[in-house]
Amino acid sequence: MSAQGQLLGWFHERGFRAKHLRMEYTQPDGATRVVFSTTKNNYFVSYKDTYLGLTVSSRLTRPGENWLRGNDLHDGPFTRETFDGMMDNVLRYELREVSDVAPPPPWTLEGAQEQAGVPMEATTEESGTAKNEEA
Repeated sequence: MSAQGQLLGWFHERGFRAKHLRMEYTQPDGATRVVFSTTKNNYFVSYKDTYLGLTVSSRLTRPGENWLRGNDLHDGPFTRETFDGMMDNVLRYELREVSDVAPPPPWTLEGAQEQAGVPMEATTEESGTAKNEEA
């Protein structure tokens, strides 16, 4: 089986379909690229008969920046282990940190008290502040 056929088979086993992947041919170094995207990043898998490599480029700029960030991720010989390592890198790269701090209950948000029919005095006395104090 060709390197391209084998690589596409590995993608297919991971749930990717043809509509998720874009093939780019004739890279300057002789490699071929497979491109796939998520909401925030573009991933580029470069391959030859003996090599697999993964790079990522952000699709969004960060506040205060006018460029897109990119990184080299997992690479190595053209093996299933290298491909699995690359997919693990994609998963880690896409994960977002979950806060340990619980969000406030919706009834404590400003304006939600009136909508819920809770008197403002009941919520301000608990916090130790008075919103409607007269000067």
